[in-house]
Amino acid sequence: MMSKKDEILMYSKSYIYAFGKDRSFFYENDLSTIYSFLRENYWGDSLTLRTKLLVTLLFNDAQLQPAKIKKEFLRKSKELNEYYKQLP
Repeated sequence: MMSKKDEILMYSKSYIYAFGKDRSFFYENDLSTIYSFLRENYWGDSLTLRTKLLVTLLFNDAQLQPAKIKKEFLRKSKELNEYYKQLP
């Protein structure tokens, strides 16, 4: 079983490996900026898969964060999931 510290580090690295962006990019930017980033860098099935990956990553990472970050990540995860459902 991973320690909480190791799990936080794993999620932190996951943003960089999957998107080339630090966790702070997804925390500090609004959803329109995140949508633009996704659309500019991924398309077709890749856009769909990366969006779903980000939904899951934000949701899981939120569980380990302080209340303020947790609330923001859960909100973004929920809204990104709605965006994901509308992708072709």
